Order: sequence, then C-alpha cells, then structure tokens
Amino acid sequence: MTPLFAAWARYLYRARHQPRLVLLAERAAAQGEKERPARRQDFSGSPAQ
Repeated sequence: MTPLFAAWARYLYRARHQPRLVLLAERAAAQGEKERPARRQDFSGSPAQ
C-alpha cells in the first residue's frame, strides 16, 4: 500500500466515522433502548442464560 493511498484511506475513515456514530446513536434512540434489552455475550459454547 503506498503512503498516498494509506493517507487517503485514513482521511476517508476519519471523515465518515463520526457521522456514522451519530447515525447509530440516533437509530438506537429512535428504537428505544428499553425495547431491546442488552444480551450477555457468552463465548463458552453454551447458550447464555
């Protein structure tokens, strides 16, 4: 990867990351956090209880 391409990729990531976080937060607020309770992630292979 050339340095110019790497700089361009960093620029695009930074330019899009913050607006994406805002959109995700707005979507979560619109759906309501109480409608979707947080699930505990279990990586042991057994179903979470």
